[in-house]
Amino acid sequence: AFGEAAKRLRGRPALLAEVRVRQAEAHYNMRNYARAGEMYRKTLKEFPDGRMAKTAALRLGEMQFRRANYQEAENTFAAYLRRWPNSPRGDEAYFWRGLTRIRLGWFPLARVSLSRLVRDYPKSRYRTMALLQIGHSYYNQGDFMESMAAYNRVLAQNPSSEEAREARYGIVLTQ
Repeated sequence: AFGEAAKRLRGRPALLAEVRVRQAEAHYNMRNYARAGEMYRKTLKEFPDGRMAKTAALRLGEMQFRRANYQEAENTFAAYLRRWPNSPRGDEAYFWRGLTRIRLGWFPLARVSLSRLVRDYPKSRYRTMALLQIGHSYYNQGDFMESMAAYNRVLAQNPSSEEAREARYGIVLTQ
């Protein structure tokens, strides 16, 4: 169905880009990750300035992360942030880049990304999760005082959240 729609939309690039991203989403949901990656890359190549390019780039990076292709994900999120430094979805890119850097074992660099999100996007839905991940990154480096401080920031910001429950557990482990 998507292929047929794409053929009919050749003269309408904005709609074609949206169809491509939706097609990639369908492949992703069916766990056909190779095809999903192709479709996201194709969207980025053919419509680099289109409104769906940001979505395609973020989803490509997220997919790479979920498939444990952390270096590829790092490259994708770095490119996103270079290309769209003032994007309203920058918080999402900083969050995923921070998680990616944690998985790569780059804890100080992870904190740079996550702290940037916390500082520059105070109303972000990723903010509390970023604070929690900052705590985890300190914990993983053995800096328990800093991890406890980060966990306490989670508790102060959103005490009834799932992240707060996890932060409380982190505090117990650091004592």
